[in-house]
Amino acid sequence: ENIEGERALKLKRFIESDFISYVKETYASLEAVNQAWKTEYESWEDIRPAANVVNEARVHNYDTQRYRQWVGERWVRRQVEAIRRVDPNHLIGCGIVQRNNPLVRQKHHANEANSPATYGALEVRKIAKHLDFLDPHFYPVTFREREKEMEWLKAYLRYCYVGKPLILGEFGHGNKEIVAEWNRMNVESSIGLVSGWMPWALH
Repeated sequence: ENIEGERALKLKRFIESDFISYVKETYASLEAVNQAWKTEYESWEDIRPAANVVNEARVHNYDTQRYRQWVGERWVRRQVEAIRRVDPNHLIGCGIVQRNNPLVRQKHHANEANSPATYGALEVRKIAKHLDFLDPHFYPVTFREREKEMEWLKAYLRYCYVGKPLILGEFGHGNKEIVAEWNRMNVESSIGLVSGWMPWALH
């Protein structure tokens, strides 16, 4: 427990330091940060990421998400560079969970709509330049509104298309009685929007 606690503390300190570096790069001065975030920081060392609560300044929340995307892009770039060093011939893609975009469905995610934690950190417009294709995933929020789910799938795929081929890389349903119908609907709804499909074997 002690070792795990120490690791968590080191990680927390690293993230806080890394976030400060990002904020310095973005704003240049502490006065600019305080003006944008409506805060009264007296030192760079006092700055922390937004805590994912709705009463924080929207710009602070937005900058926390932009920082997460900054980290996400660095991670993808480093992975791709490492793979290319030993294998320059194969196509490289990256999985994109369906929350890696701002198309939040308010009916289901209303309580998280102003929280950076709502969205993933891999923004397609930032990471696509490092990749050969993108691999969006799609799982249902509800099966009762299946037509709306398919319309959301199409909107999500259109958002993910930034000039690179798309593979619908994970889709499925936890209910084995309807998984075949669900997968058929996913394929038929995404014809013309993706280059291929890869249903998730777990379901």
